Amino acid sequence: MPRLVLLDANALLMPFQFQVHLDAELRRVVGDVEIAVPTPVLAELDLLADHDRNARAAAKLAKNYRTIEGHGSADDALLDLARDRRAQRGCDAGKGISAHRSSPARLKPYHVETLKAIALLGGTKEYVNLSSGELGKLVGVSQQSASQRILELIREGLVARDLATRRQRIRLTPRGGEVLRKEYADYQRIFEIKETLTISGAVASGLREGAFYMRQKGYKDQFRKKLWFEPYEGTLNLKIAGPDLAKLQILQESPGIEIAGFDAAGRTFGGAKCFLATVGHVDCAVIMPIRTHHTDVLEVISKHYLRGSLGLKDGDIVELIVSL
Repeated sequence: MPRLVLLDANALLMPFQFQVHLDAELRRVVGDVEIAVPTPVLAELDLLADHDRNARAAAKLAKNYRTIEGHGSADDALLDLARDRRAQRGCDAGKGISAHRSSPARLKPYHVETLKAIALLGGTKEYVNLSSGELGKLVGVSQQSASQRILELIREGLVARDLATRRQRIRLTPRGGEVLRKEYADYQRIFEIKETLTISGAVASGLREGAFYMRQKGYKDQFRKKLWFEPYEGTLNLKIAGPDLAKLQILQESPGIEIAGFDAAGRTFGGAKCFLATVGHVDCAVIMPIRTHHTDVLEVISKHYLRGSLGLKDGDIVELIVSL
């Protein structure tokens, strides 16, 4: 017997956002299915269609499927019908559909405003109960506009929505958190950052690769010339968390002191940039590889063995004053 699948607005938008064949992909993921669309989902798409070309196309596509009468918001109707008819929601089935996401659209100011509103409710750490109407009141827009904002943020991978409970629950994704950290870093530049930056982090053990790189003549010669010291063969690793992560963003976007890459012994050593700093009144420098993935660990070099000089052990909190 075919399994009933109820489509929400996100599922109906997928063919136009990701160029997938919705019917074929649902059958591949779920098996033999009967596809239906609740009437509140049709109403939601009609509202979005006024200013969204994809929503207009999705509303037209929805007419190809069976319509089921639902009550309340689209989310409430999906939950009630899925429970009463033991159906699978299209938003859940869609998790297995392979799609090529197009390049993210340029974020608009109201996207950041909406992320901020969700974050202030605790949405950076956990799902929060938040209906479209409640979000609309928080940001001063209609329920329909708030619903559209949520859909846009979901499409861009900035928020996640959970419909497993009676109420809509929303939280920021890691990517959504990065957007707010970038915004925070920009405001720090405007109001707080002058010639130095204070960053706190917890001492952490690394992979012990620092000693190998600190021994390379191509680096040591540049350190002596540009930093005025030859570093101890090793690095002090600080794990950064919370608001200080935004300060890492500032360092990543600041020029720093260039340490050029070079070739030696048949291999290539990448470039880096350094910032002079002090930790516990000991001179040191932050070193950041130019080409690296995003990390929450800051590497510190000094002519001294910092763990020994400062009596540090893993987990100790260290305050670093960095010159920009």
